[in-house]
Amino acid sequence: MSLLRILSLDQPRARSFCPRLRIKDLREKWRLESIEPELVVCLGATAAQSLMGLSFRITKERGNFFPHHWAKQLVATVHPSAILRAPEKYEEEYELFVRDLRVIAGRVKELDVTG
Repeated sequence: MSLLRILSLDQPRARSFCPRLRIKDLREKWRLESIEPELVVCLGATAAQSLMGLSFRITKERGNFFPHHWAKQLVATVHPSAILRAPEKYEEEYELFVRDLRVIAGRVKELDVTG
């Protein structure tokens, strides 16, 4: 199984990022199709919408696994910085984020990743 960590899309700010215009660049740059990962984890709406389309809503679909043509499974959760930007909801959002990560960790264990 291939594990892939994408650190940056070389964008100065995520808010100026346009998923529709950069989807081809993402595919060419990271070669997700050729890597064929078992699981892709999207952190944040920008990453999720880049792969799942602009109708994807992180608030409704977070923590759910979907088949995808670039990976056997794709899952999305909020970006950690989003939790910090909403101090009035910090406790609730943090708990949901940790829950999502536990679900993802469980799925990785099911995939029997051996390095």
